[in-house]
Amino acid sequence: MLPLGLAAGKAVIFLALAVVASRVILPRIFFWTARTGSRELFLLMVFALCMGTAYVSYLAGLSLALGAFVAGMVVSDSEYSLRTLSDILPFKDAFLCIFFVSIGMLLDPLFVYQYPDMLVLMVGMVLGVNAIICTAIVRLFNYPLRVAIFAGAAISQIGEFSFVLVQMGKDLNLIGDYLYQMTLAGTVVTMVLTPQLFKLGRALPDALMKLGMPERWFHGKPDADLLESHLSNHVIICGFGFVGEHVSRVLSENGIAYLVLDLNASRIQSLQKRGIPAYYGDSSSSEVLLVAGIMAARAVVVTYADPFAARRTVAQAKVLQPIALVLARTRLPEDIAELRRLGADRVVEEEFEVSLEMASWTLQALGVSWLAVGTERAAIQNDDYGIFTNSESHLTDLHDLVHALPNVELRTFKVDPGSGWVGKSLAELRLRSERGLTLITAVNATGAIASPGAQHRIGAGDLLMLIGEKGRLDAAAGEIGEKLR
Repeated sequence: MLPLGLAAGKAVIFLALAVVASRVILPRIFFWTARTGSRELFLLMVFALCMGTAYVSYLAGLSLALGAFVAGMVVSDSEYSLRTLSDILPFKDAFLCIFFVSIGMLLDPLFVYQYPDMLVLMVGMVLGVNAIICTAIVRLFNYPLRVAIFAGAAISQIGEFSFVLVQMGKDLNLIGDYLYQMTLAGTVVTMVLTPQLFKLGRALPDALMKLGMPERWFHGKPDADLLESHLSNHVIICGFGFVGEHVSRVLSENGIAYLVLDLNASRIQSLQKRGIPAYYGDSSSSEVLLVAGIMAARAVVVTYADPFAARRTVAQAKVLQPIALVLARTRLPEDIAELRRLGADRVVEEEFEVSLEMASWTLQALGVSWLAVGTERAAIQNDDYGIFTNSESHLTDLHDLVHALPNVELRTFKVDPGSGWVGKSLAELRLRSERGLTLITAVNATGAIASPGAQHRIGAGDLLMLIGEKGRLDAAAGEIGEKLR
């Protein structure tokens, strides 16, 4: 007991000194070094701090790894942590290579060849037990089962710090060569399998649901406060990250009621303190969407970057409320067709929209009129999103079609504030059924809207690109307002 107590005392004293140094001594050293303006000197100081702390830890009878860990905590707690990170970052890949190459050199391939059955058994037990424990813990915190499964799969492998522990055990003769090599081999194998475990964690919930597992098992319970919500004619924002926050701000500025669903408890608490109607709940659950008032909602905006959550939310929302407008976000072009198939009225693909926005600003900066930019933008959206969704209608060049039909024209109008069209939806105007016209693009204050749906409402000053027979366009011109082209 005496050696153990002595070691614990050394560790406590070492950590206490590290805390004092991080609060009193190191801030001054960082300040004096940063004042010189020399990047090289600052970098050398950081290396000296890390290596010096590790060496002091070793002299105190503790491990080098513990000293390096404490040094990292001290640096991260300082006001110069971002500067340190930017300077150290280029060395990260080199250090990682050294680390993993060193581990690979410790592994004995002959041992793996001699004991493949035991290695498979060990890896299976480690991954299985870790995954079950981690999944159960995450589920206990009321996170959806899909989140728990992904977390369990993602962190079921043996961590890198196990190398330090097993090496110390071997050096102290606490474990033999067989257990050392088996642990080393198992750790290497589980780390190699980590990318595949990530993929499995994403795909497994979908597969289990297709096999008939009850849907209610996949979702956490909705926030109790959500049961008291009686909103109607509102927008449900699913996920409140960077995208969700901007959507909510625009809705607030336009006086449109909305409700936020998110699975980040601390974020929900922060939003509620700000007076935002935010609730803890899994939007991919039909129960949560019903409690959130989807039957009376105007629209559902799905901002999740997680493709599984986005697909499930879109599908559930469209089944429960077919006439509600459903908008979804995706990072992958290949997900657009699937989200459209599930019922999304509009899918925003991040990289494509960024490129489109940059192209629009470039054209305006070069003197192109904003009307021409809006028309060009709509045409690009039609063409490129049509490629993603295999929609033949978007692959047709409208101008070629107009020239091929002698009595058909494509015109752009600006809606007069006194027009009878202002405030009416396309369904109310019966644009196609009675007027024989098709609205190709509508440009308003929010931007260009390609192929607007039947619920789209016309506003004063909007630009409408209509296609139809010449006589019908002439008749509509008197109702709409100014013809631009």
